[in-house]
Amino acid sequence: MIRRDLIDAVVVSVPPFSVLRIIPELRHDFPTLPVVADFRDEWLDYTLGTIEGPGAETKRRQAADIERAAVAASNLVLSVTPGWVQTLRDRYPGQPERKFQCLPNDFDPEALRAFIGRPHGTGWLVLTYMGALYANPSYTPAPFLKALDQLEPELRDRLELRLIGRVERGMEALLANRSYRIHAYGHMPQEKGFQLLEETDALVLFSSDPAPIPAKLFEYLATGKPLLAMTPPHGEAARILREVGGGVVMDPGDAEAMRSAVRAVAGGAPFPAVRPETLESYSRRRLAGRLSAMLNELEGSQ
Repeated sequence: MIRRDLIDAVVVSVPPFSVLRIIPELRHDFPTLPVVADFRDEWLDYTLGTIEGPGAETKRRQAADIERAAVAASNLVLSVTPGWVQTLRDRYPGQPERKFQCLPNDFDPEALRAFIGRPHGTGWLVLTYMGALYANPSYTPAPFLKALDQLEPELRDRLELRLIGRVERGMEALLANRSYRIHAYGHMPQEKGFQLLEETDALVLFSSDPAPIPAKLFEYLATGKPLLAMTPPHGEAARILREVGGGVVMDPGDAEAMRSAVRAVAGGAPFPAVRPETLESYSRRRLAGRLSAMLNELEGSQ
């Protein structure tokens, strides 16, 4: 394909991380072809950091060998947060520092072009989470659910938490028998999910790991709805919220801060407004342009 279609550059985007193995082969067969390793997740510490059991250390060693060879054979190495870019730089100090660059996650403005916020008119206080709900400790809603249980009865009794997306098996017990209403819609087309977001009072985000930026964060902010983010104040998601506006950050261990934020939504308190110009820098078109410029620079240097 490279020879037939006169391919100018190859971007190998992971996960799945196994495809990194093609990069040394490309370098061997096409010595002057620009090749980019694009890490949408950090592999060795984040993805493999919690694996246990027989063979875990062998898997880590194999993964480290694959990543090292891929990085050495790449012309450019991308990751989605400044912290993860620095992790890769520190891991491979023999590689040029400029080889490692940040290309963050994005959102598609076209997907939200018809989005118009509107009241739901139910008399309930509606909070919404959109996306898969995992039992993974880094993304568990457990602290938030527990905090809501301790709200004043008059507020709790008119609270509805909506879950749009797949609920991982094993999470049902966590959601059952709460002292407020939970409506799990299950998986649905994105367009229908956005329609439900139009009528929510606020959005919620669960991310107790400071390292990643959940991809849904930018779509959340693009709606203009108030965002309650249960995430470490020193983490990457909190940094984006300080930069773009649009929500409040609560430490996942601070139950009273979560309850205070819900009370603020119920009382109609103003939330920090999204800064449109800053948010636009994370649009898919803008970031595609940045990637295009990087590829053009690589091609020009060959």
